[in-house]
Amino acid sequence: MPESKKPITGMTETDKKVIIILSGLAFFVFVVLPIIVLTILGIILGAVIRTNDVRFTADSNGFEVIDKNGNQLSAGNNQQLAKDFPISVPVYPDTLLSSGKLDFDNKTGWEAVVTTKDNFVEVKRSIEDDFTEAGWGQFKYTLENNSGKFSATKDNLTVNIFFQQTDNDSTIIAYTVVQSK
Repeated sequence: MPESKKPITGMTETDKKVIIILSGLAFFVFVVLPIIVLTILGIILGAVIRTNDVRFTADSNGFEVIDKNGNQLSAGNNQQLAKDFPISVPVYPDTLLSSGKLDFDNKTGWEAVVTTKDNFVEVKRSIEDDFTEAGWGQFKYTLENNSGKFSATKDNLTVNIFFQQTDNDSTIIAYTVVQSK
């Protein structure tokens, strides 16, 4: 007579541990590991995500977002000014952190953020000299402690600049440019 198999009535603690370990290993191999690999490839090769309305690109140097209307924003290392940033706007010559472009209410706007190790006084003097030399007019200043606001107009452009010396002795300069259409 063939030997009958006994039904499994319970699991030992070792069996439970083995199942938990195998489940965890399967989760890691089939879920976590692919996410890690895709993330690393995205950083190394540059990731591009597209929808019908927005294109998002990212790599180890930063990111860029462009919508279907051409509005853009980028930030990170080695940035360039946004597409079509008005060349008549003098931008402080140092490290560009971010830049962007946006169309709204029959106007086009651009932004740029620059950081420099130059002190507040040097930045203020350079902004005044550069905008005067470039033919900008209707200057308005507000200066307080180690921060300042500057605005000027030229043709159909208005620029507003905020600059502030930080605690680590660098100066951050933020530009907003608006073009009336």
